[in-house]
Amino acid sequence: LNFDFAVDSCFGNTVWLDTLNTNIISPYSAIWNFGDTQTDTNIPTNHTYASPNTYDVSLTISTNGCTDSITRQVTVAPPPVAFFTLSADTACSVASIYVTDSSQGSSLIRTWELNNQFIALSNSDSLLLSATGIDSIYELKLTVFDGCNESIFIDTIFIRALTEANFGYAQDTICSGDTLDLNNLR
Repeated sequence: LNFDFAVDSCFGNTVWLDTLNTNIISPYSAIWNFGDTQTDTNIPTNHTYASPNTYDVSLTISTNGCTDSITRQVTVAPPPVAFFTLSADTACSVASIYVTDSSQGSSLIRTWELNNQFIALSNSDSLLLSATGIDSIYELKLTVFDGCNESIFIDTIFIRALTEANFGYAQDTICSGDTLDLNNLR
């Protein structure tokens, strides 16, 4: 006796189960135990698990007074979780911002975007960001995909433009004791 199924399944997806035996003699009775208190008597069958875990799934078939059973494990993977941290979320003028990816999940495919433009970024890479003339806001987005589900995490980085100090005065020459009027040119 043997049965087949998707060895690993993603949380929220249906697991399809079927016997590999084509010589089951009728009449027969079958019972699937999905390892989560749920059962079924259909061959083939399907089941959706309520939570991620590794489950012992058994199939028992009885025919003509004989009984056979088999138990195999089905792993239901949790959904992925996208997450990263930044070395700083505010900086001045030109800054290297280090990004640390702390996403959770198995066999993750990562996609990074900076202001809606795809970028190549690895764990603990840095971004060189700048603001010239005016303050700039950058949006960094990480999407992770595990083959079934995706998760998205977004954070913003604020880069302040460098303030240029500049002043002027009205008189070209002054005498000792005179008052000098300074004007802010910014």
